[in-house]
Formats: sequence, C-alpha cells, structure tokens
Amino acid sequence: MSSKTLPLKVIHQPFRGHFTSCSKTASRWASRWSSSTSSFRLNVLVPKQVSSSSFAGLRLQRRFQDACKKLGYNAPTPVQQQSVGPIVDGLNIVAQAPTGTGKTFAFALPIIQSLSKSIDEREEERSDEDQLRDQLKTGRSYVKTLILSPTRELALQTCDVFEDVCRAAGIANLKIRCVHGGVSVNTQLKSLQHSTDVLIATPGRLLDILDKNGLKYGLMNVTTVVLDEADKLLSPGFDKETTAVINRLTNKAQMLAFSATFPFAIRPVVHSLMGEDKYVRIGEVGDFGLKANATKTEEKTTSTNLPLINLKPYRINEVKKLKFLRNLILSKEKDYNKILVFVKTKKMTEEVAKMLRMENIKAVGLNGDLSQGARSDRLYSFKMSDTRVLVATDVAARGLDVKKLNAVVNYDLPRSPSDFVHRIGRVGRAGVEGDAVTLVTEENEEHYYVVCKKNGLGKDLEEVPGFEVDEDEWKSKKEKMLEQGLDLHSGGNGGVKGRKKSKKDKLREAARREAAE
Repeated sequence: MSSKTLPLKVIHQPFRGHFTSCSKTASRWASRWSSSTSSFRLNVLVPKQVSSSSFAGLRLQRRFQDACKKLGYNAPTPVQQQSVGPIVDGLNIVAQAPTGTGKTFAFALPIIQSLSKSIDEREEERSDEDQLRDQLKTGRSYVKTLILSPTRELALQTCDVFEDVCRAAGIANLKIRCVHGGVSVNTQLKSLQHSTDVLIATPGRLLDILDKNGLKYGLMNVTTVVLDEADKLLSPGFDKETTAVINRLTNKAQMLAFSATFPFAIRPVVHSLMGEDKYVRIGEVGDFGLKANATKTEEKTTSTNLPLINLKPYRINEVKKLKFLRNLILSKEKDYNKILVFVKTKKMTEEVAKMLRMENIKAVGLNGDLSQGARSDRLYSFKMSDTRVLVATDVAARGLDVKKLNAVVNYDLPRSPSDFVHRIGRVGRAGVEGDAVTLVTEENEEHYYVVCKKNGLGKDLEEVPGFEVDEDEWKSKKEKMLEQGLDLHSGGNGGVKGRKKSKKDKLREAARREAAE
C-alpha cells in the first residue's frame, strides 16, 4: 500500500437503486453487483491530501517537471495533485473534477513517465522495421496503455496532449496512435501492425479493428486502461461497446475513470469495473461507490462551485430565440469574440448557422453527420478564430478545449442534466472566466428546473424587454397540447431523462386510450 493513502473499510447494506435511465447492460451489471453487497467488505483508499504548489512534489522525474513549465503549467490543479501519486503506484482511480481542471494532464504525466522508464531500460532501440519483423515472427503486436474516448474530437485532442508532453520532455520513441471513425480503417490497420505504447480510441472503431483481427493479440499486454469521460462511455448507447472492449482484455489492468460527472445510474457499473481491488476516489466523488442504499433524490451530478463560469439564464419567447441569439452575438456590451452554441439536432446546427451567416456573422455547424475532414476543418477554423460562432450538437460537449472561448449558449436544453454540466464546462477553463448563457422558453421551463435541481444550481431567470413570454398565448397553447396528449415538460427534447410520469399523466393516458377504444 502506498504511503500516500489511508485504508478505509465500509460495510455495504443491500443495494436498492433505481435505474430508470440505465440500459439493459448497465442494469444487469448493477443487479450482479447488488446481489454481492449484502456481506461485502470493500477496501477503498482515500488519497492523502497533497498541498504541493509545484509539480516537483508529485513524484515526477525532473524532465517532466520541466515539461510542465514549458507547456505553461506553473502549478498542479487539485485533481492533478491527488491523481499522479496513486497512478504511479499502479492503483485504480475514480476521479471526478470540474471541466477545465486538467484531467487529461493528470493521467498523461504518470502514464508517459511509466512508459518512458520501460523504454529507457531497453538495451538498444530498434527501428520500426526491425520491430515489425519480430512481431511478424511471433504473430503479434502489443498495446500497453489503452485510452477510450467517446468522440473523435476528444480522442484527437487527447492524442495532442500526449504528444505535447512527450515533445516537451524530450521523449521521441514513445509510440502513440489514435483510431476513430470517420476515416478509412485500412490506414489504421496498417499503423497498428507496429507495437503501440499508447492507443487512444473510440470504442466503436476499436471493435471494428479487433473484429478484423487488426489487433488479434494486441490487448494481451495492456497494463493500463483509461475511461476518459467515463460517464458518457458507460451511458446507454456507449456502454455496450465500452464493456465489449474491456471484455477483450486478457490480463488484469490498472483502471482509471475520469469525468466531471458520475450520474447515479452508472456508479455500480464503474464500481464493477474497478474489480475487487482497492481503488482511489478523488475529487467530488464523495460517497461514490460506498453509499449502497442511496436514492436518486440524493444525487447531484455536480457541485454549485463554478467560480469561473458566469451562469446567465434568460426566459425568452420561443418564437424570438433566434433574434435574441443574434442580438447577443452582436452586442457591443458583451463583446463575445468566440461563441459555442448548442442545439438539439444535427439539422438545427446547419439551419441556425445559415441564419447567422445571413446576418453577416461568421458561423458554421458541427455534427456527427459530417465527414471527419469537414469536422476537423470547421473545428480548426473556430479554434483559430477564423469562425466566430460554432453551432454544434453535444458532439462538442465532451472534453473539447477551445482557447479564448468567451461564451457557451444553450440555444436548446440538453435532455440529460449531466450533459448540461459538460456543455457549460467548455468555458471557465484554465483560470479564464466565461459566460454560460441558457435560453429558457415557455416550452422547456419545467425541464430547466429539473436540470437545475439535479445540478444544485439556482433557478432564477432573467427577463429581457422585448423578448418576454406572452403568458395568454402560452396558456392557450398549453391547453391545446394537453388536449392532444403532448408532454408539457419535454421542451422538445424527448422528455426529461429519468423523469417519471406523474399520476395525472398516467390518468390522462388511460383516458385517451379508453376514448380511442
């Protein structure tokens, strides 16, 4: 056991969770975990608080301390202070920290240091050709560290961070490769014939490669697995692919899970991934994995501590949203030079961007239907300030780091409260303040209150002269929606994620079915 940690033993009560928004896979894992907790002793390591104001106190080699300075990092953030030591010790990690606090850097530093040590211990360096020749003889190439990312953009960004650290530390022989969808798989298959020290991948593309025997034996030597944006990777839609990849591992690997949020429904899944070993919980995770009899009403996906994010929710008439957005962008008082606008559909990204361009505002859309080349070009244009406004779906909500981003605008609300946290987390990064503007309309107001409650945020809304909601018109519209059996609380988002139907809702549905018969 590391001298940096203190043991803590907790006796679990029988698990009584509710998984209304959990997929079948996650529910099955949760059920399996629940049945084993009635007489279960769990060893959890609580990291000793590290108060070091410099990277010199984090058990990093001198060249990595110097690399931090070269990259502009003068002092470690709390998540970096608490993560580096346990990762160096080979412990499993569950780390929760606000967006923009350097989580990628927190696991990149110790991983690269560990890998560089093993490289330095080699008696002689061989060329890729020699290495490939040896691999072909044995019929295998290896991967040492596997990092899973939910989106292509985040995978590429993580790859950039690893390459930047290696360059700054003077490490030239670490093999870092990135595989993701949207580009030809053949090129990636060819590159993976060579051994890989760090493989950064989206789960879907990695499974494609594994199914094509592109890494037939490649996961046998994986010693470390990182789930970057773990909550997204283990949420419905991603969890099956993520767990399928993890099930391909043949050896026991160090597991690292990082995210800004850990929703209640995925916590037992993460706990199962940690295995029976001791693991370290870091940051705002609190009673994560320990509070077996918690209820969903006790959950908050994040804390209210958002010192660098200025929350600005406005109550706006639905039909005047676009005009309000235009005025916000062109406001001399706000002086926003770079704005990220979130909408709910792929079609909306192009429509809103087109309308803004008609107002002589440089805007482009970003969504999953675009080719990887188009996505990269548009994102690069935005990062380089050639484009002022990027209109995107939640593909841009995860881990995306855009320097000098002034504001995020929730043109439409996300369905998931945790996605709201990740969206607004694109600003307030690296010590720079930013605004998070949310357009709350009469149709999504109830949904907004649910998002606020889940995230422990204030609910006060500001009204803007000229954009007020016409209450009489809304009252009439509500009555028509009720007559048609439409959900008043969906806000056009397909309903509030995890929201149960009220007794009145159920009675109305029953009455409509009876009338139809």
